[in-house]
Amino acid sequence: VVKDSDLRVYKGTKPNIDSFSAFFDNCKANDTGLTKMLEDVGVTDCYYCGLVTDICVKSTALHGVEAGFRSYFIEDASKPLDEANLPQTRQELSAAGVHLVSAQEACDMAAGSKAMALRDYLSQLAKQRNAKAVHAHTQSHAHAHA
Repeated sequence: VVKDSDLRVYKGTKPNIDSFSAFFDNCKANDTGLTKMLEDVGVTDCYYCGLVTDICVKSTALHGVEAGFRSYFIEDASKPLDEANLPQTRQELSAAGVHLVSAQEACDMAAGSKAMALRDYLSQLAKQRNAKAVHAHTQSHAHAHA
């Protein structure tokens, strides 16, 4: 059920620019407003799943962690375009600081929602610094093979 008061994100609205991520288009020229919406309501953790793990879900997760959200990819709630891409996708997400979890783990974490220890937080920040580089590398690699 969608209510008039529900927040909405519009992506892929420019016919000449692909938009894999829910946060930005592929050129990062157009912001969907999702970051601000999430920050405005105090969201700190984002869970990603869906179709086309190796393209759209990956791009959204990388942008999310780059924006500073604790980010989790729900593996068993997602499906790639090509199963052969999964090992590399997992490695790229992990290198960028995105945690790989099952649907049950995501539910347990969301239900428990505990504070993070300072050491874990600092470790997460260090990985988040890698997110932009990982995303840039995957984008240039994808365009080279297109």
